[in-house]
Amino acid sequence: MCKEDKNKRIIRIVLDKGYDIQYASIDNQNAIEYLEKLGALHRLSDDLPVEYDLEDYHVTIDEVNITGNMYYVITAVLRHPKCENCRKALTDAVTGLYNRNY
Repeated sequence: MCKEDKNKRIIRIVLDKGYDIQYASIDNQNAIEYLEKLGALHRLSDDLPVEYDLEDYHVTIDEVNITGNMYYVITAVLRHPKCENCRKALTDAVTGLYNRNY
């Protein structure tokens, strides 16, 4: 698998409260396109954390406080098309948090 394919399996984007990209695991133009494709900006007003599936991605949106500043962390994990139950193997059934398999 080439490096580009590996990078697209897990996409991480960190936004400040003004929705400006502070960090992205992909280039900023692609990050903007993924934010639109995933509908992430529309879900920032929801009670966080938020998890949902969209197309081939499992998306998680949460807030984090770093030195007194709040940021949104958006993570999109590409699911294997043949594995519908992969998420169950990666999360704790009680807490819903990622386990060591993740």
